[in-house]
Amino acid sequence: MNYTEFIQNLKTYISNNHFIHSQKPIASVLVPIFEKNDEPWILLTKRSTKLEKHSGQVSFPGGKVDITDRDEIDTALRETKEELNISKGQIEIIGRWHDFWTPYYRDVATIIGEVKNLDGMTPSESEIEKIISLPVSSFADPSIHRVEERYHNGITYTVHYFEINGDVIWGATGGVIFFLLRDLGIIKYGKQYSGRRSGLT
Repeated sequence: MNYTEFIQNLKTYISNNHFIHSQKPIASVLVPIFEKNDEPWILLTKRSTKLEKHSGQVSFPGGKVDITDRDEIDTALRETKEELNISKGQIEIIGRWHDFWTPYYRDVATIIGEVKNLDGMTPSESEIEKIISLPVSSFADPSIHRVEERYHNGITYTVHYFEINGDVIWGATGGVIFFLLRDLGIIKYGKQYSGRRSGLT
């Protein structure tokens, strides 16, 4: 699937489906999609090991809502600017997908955006160890995927892992990638897994 086809399918999928959203999410992330060699790629960050929370983890740009943010989209765009120096003028918002929760954060908004260009992209020295970019098609390989059952406060949930190019993508980030790309037909394995047991609303 080339880039144009993927983006059109993504826009149709977002506009034609109903997703459950919190009225007051406590945090927001951006799922940044960009074009490279006529293919859709996804942009991720590896958090600095110096951070107190989620240090060294692979994640989407994002963070907690700030009092100055107008809405969940503003939060995602502000955090992307802070972490990657990508401005809101470089991003076309496609829409808001499922909210998700983790054992530590509930009601996190998932904003999907198309990054029109990567001009000036620079990782924040205080927050980001490195930028990771991967072709969406790489997640179609079932050999890079595994799941684990976790327990927290009496709740059992499924954690999705992807191991690729020496990095491990897991937790909420792994779940968002798995279920979004499965819904879009990129991932054809793992039909038995439920989004609700993996942190999606």
